[in-house]
Amino acid sequence: QTLRREGFAGRVVLLSKELALPYDRTKLSKGYLAGKAKKESLPLREADFYAQQNIEYREGVRVAGVNLATQEIQLDNQLPLHYDQLLLAPGSTASRLPKLPGHILPGVWTLRTATDASRLLEGIGTRKEVVIIGSSFIGMEVASSLIGEDRAVTVIAQEKVPFQRVLGPEIGAMFQKMHEEKGVKFETEAEVTALLREDGRVGSVQLKTDKIIPADVVVLGVGVRPATDFLKDAFTLEKDGGLPVNAHLQAAPNVYAAGDIARFPLAATGQPARIEHWRLAQQHGGVAARNMLGQQQPYTAAPFFWTQQYGKSLRYAGHAEQWEAIIYHGDVAKQDFLAFYVQAGRIAAVAGMNRDADMIYITELLGKGCMPAAADLRVEMSWEAVV
Repeated sequence: QTLRREGFAGRVVLLSKELALPYDRTKLSKGYLAGKAKKESLPLREADFYAQQNIEYREGVRVAGVNLATQEIQLDNQLPLHYDQLLLAPGSTASRLPKLPGHILPGVWTLRTATDASRLLEGIGTRKEVVIIGSSFIGMEVASSLIGEDRAVTVIAQEKVPFQRVLGPEIGAMFQKMHEEKGVKFETEAEVTALLREDGRVGSVQLKTDKIIPADVVVLGVGVRPATDFLKDAFTLEKDGGLPVNAHLQAAPNVYAAGDIARFPLAATGQPARIEHWRLAQQHGGVAARNMLGQQQPYTAAPFFWTQQYGKSLRYAGHAEQWEAIIYHGDVAKQDFLAFYVQAGRIAAVAGMNRDADMIYITELLGKGCMPAAADLRVEMSWEAVV
């Protein structure tokens, strides 16, 4: 899209291994699983959009590798495809806990693609006992979508409260209470040792304490890994599978990367980070496209994501893997607050609920590197005026 908006009139080829038009992945764990969004609402654009923009969309294509010397993409069972400029945006694959006994039993699911979501819905059917392993954002959103009067949901988590390492214990406890009020049960600080078979499919989950939890459906929400195995011969990948890029998102001459796979320098600190957010991937794509056209634009925006559970939204801007303190304005328990994550006296990230207007201005300030110091924060601040 950005290439066309910027006036590029040459050939554009979009390859996808999925047998579907590009779609809104954020709907899968929210509206789609909850039955509030139809399958027809998932595509980002109708098929005729690609024809109108003269974009060759090729679905069901598996890329086997990249030859940097010849500027070719190796495809399974097809001739190589030459490129002048290449954007790598394959996203991630969901972890299936391959060392966990029983992980391949029928009734054990992951959620990453639209096909995953459809199969999960079909697999649940009228089944009554759902266990979600992992209190990740995906896991918790799935819990909020699947809980109902006729269905029990249990979340098994290693952390003491959900999101503790991302949002802190107070916000995590608030989310857990929100879920418990809807009927979701939690097994926290717990370790799963096996998925047990019953009548040819998963029937229960065994914990390290030997506790057995009934489960005729298990959803694995334990994270993802960059889908970069096909790049191992062309690049030196990070231990987690990430692909290092510079501030312009360039991984090699004429090659750029965007989204989950890209380990890029944060504008605020210069520290490399790999961030698995939908909005960030969109921003990366636009910046990479301009740089493929020679504009040499660094990525400077503040990373941003949101989660929605039971109709309540939390928005998060910036990036803080660690923090020295969290400063709260408002009431976390009432889901009406701003939380400021402090690193070395500066605000590295902000989370908010019921403060959408403030978060718009804060996201802009973080992107510009103009956030006030932590010591200058005031509860009564007008964030619009600060911008």
